Amino acid sequence: MGRSGSGKSVLLRMMNGLMLPDDGEVRLFGTDTRSCSRHELMVLRRRTSTLFQNYALIDSLSVEENIAFPLSENTRMPRREIRRLVRELLDTLQLPNAATLRPAELSGGMKKRVSLARALITNPEVVLFDEPTTGLDPVMIEFVDDMLIDARRNFDITSVIISHDMASAFRLADSMAMIHDQGISFRGTPDEARQTRQTEVREFVESADSRLDDATSAQPESPPGTSAHAAEPSSATQDSTASPAPTAARTDTPDAETAAPEQPAPDDPGDDSPELRAARRWAMSFDDLPAPETDPVVAIRDVHKAFGPNHVLRGVNFHVQPRQITTLIGGSGSGKSVMMKHILGLMKADRGSVRVLGREMRDLDGRELILFRRRLGMLFQSAALFDSMTVLENCEFPLREQPGRSMSARAIRERAEQVMEKLHIADLARRMPGEVSGGQRKRIGLARAIVAEPDIMIFDEPTTGLDPVMTAYVNDMIVEAQETFDLTALVVSHDMASTFRISHRVAMLYRGVIIAFGTPDDLRTRAKTVPQVHEFIYAGGV
Repeated sequence: MGRSGSGKSVLLRMMNGLMLPDDGEVRLFGTDTRSCSRHELMVLRRRTSTLFQNYALIDSLSVEENIAFPLSENTRMPRREIRRLVRELLDTLQLPNAATLRPAELSGGMKKRVSLARALITNPEVVLFDEPTTGLDPVMIEFVDDMLIDARRNFDITSVIISHDMASAFRLADSMAMIHDQGISFRGTPDEARQTRQTEVREFVESADSRLDDATSAQPESPPGTSAHAAEPSSATQDSTASPAPTAARTDTPDAETAAPEQPAPDDPGDDSPELRAARRWAMSFDDLPAPETDPVVAIRDVHKAFGPNHVLRGVNFHVQPRQITTLIGGSGSGKSVMMKHILGLMKADRGSVRVLGREMRDLDGRELILFRRRLGMLFQSAALFDSMTVLENCEFPLREQPGRSMSARAIRERAEQVMEKLHIADLARRMPGEVSGGQRKRIGLARAIVAEPDIMIFDEPTTGLDPVMTAYVNDMIVEAQETFDLTALVVSHDMASTFRISHRVAMLYRGVIIAFGTPDDLRTRAKTVPQVHEFIYAGGV
């Protein structure tokens, strides 16, 4: 564990021989990697596998071909046997119908599962996981944690895991270490990590603990019918002891060294599946939603959207109140990004109504739609700053380049400096994006969005991949921005602790319908009767 940018990923790459140290030594299976020939290092690396943080999938290959790559390229295993192993893993990871898709057709969570399958297919002795649960929803995080536990028990795998998810880390780890100030500052058991008086460890752990308390406070008992994984397809959850990896013998093969917008889940089961029956049972009509206190700035009524045979939105009803923070939660590939694209006018509904700021989005087109989007701000996961511009130039960019604006250079500068001052980044004006921290980059991205004075601000997974301290910082930033600028904020998130901390209202999307909507307390109440809501919001609590 360690703060973002502390060097955890670099250390992991040294462990598997992808990088060599400038000084000191790294021993892989007892051998100093700096003293190895290239061939010797490759032989050692055949006994390991790595799950990379950025998925590292090969875009030109299908899902099946990506998972099979380590075996098909580096062994003489029969093609039929490789295919059988791939299919086993796809079923285990709840992607039975994704085999023929390309990486660009997958959501972020689905890409993560494909990467995990590729890392495990060779039954390696050591698996190095770089943020294995980043970008996954709570139920899938718990599922992956169980899979790693089973892999260790069934296949005697040694795992080294880099993680910002302290709930997951405390659940999985036999020992923990913290990297701080370019070195290992702590090493011990999870209990010792909780009890240590070291400042940097306490700050890290306490930030995580306070967030977990927010998410799990007043947790009710499971409602009748809640299974161990109520929100997940039954094919992968009926047998909690099922092997998480195929049963092939270890192969002396190296792991393959190898972003498109989220697309609808291709593994959507048939209309008679238990999941869709549950979705139909608990789906909320527009009239079922808590009555709006004022005219909503976003109103979605009975919206359907399909991509070929994949029916992603199946009658969504949803609204957003002005000057509040509304958070949309739901499983990976559930259609959250598809909903956001309807609000942004990037997609049009097959059926139903999407009204944003009083306008029916299907009626807007061409230049009118471009001008309308000026009223919407977006903070992307990565902040998406222009590296060749200073911080001030990044913040000025929308005012200079958006169609239909005619502000003087002086007015643009004054407006940008005013927003930067309110967001406490005025002192960074002359710096380049590469010279500031991750949290500062988030604030700069927010400033660039707010400078254009949007009526609605959309945050796409704002805390994904952040350490607990930085997550608390970003949550505070969102609340502060909403209060300072009187914003209407719409947040898409998998982070339940953050959701309960910052939201006025929360909506849960499940199999293309909204099955819960209201205040955080309303969601806890709904969880007492709806198994899918209970499982999602309380999965992974410690």
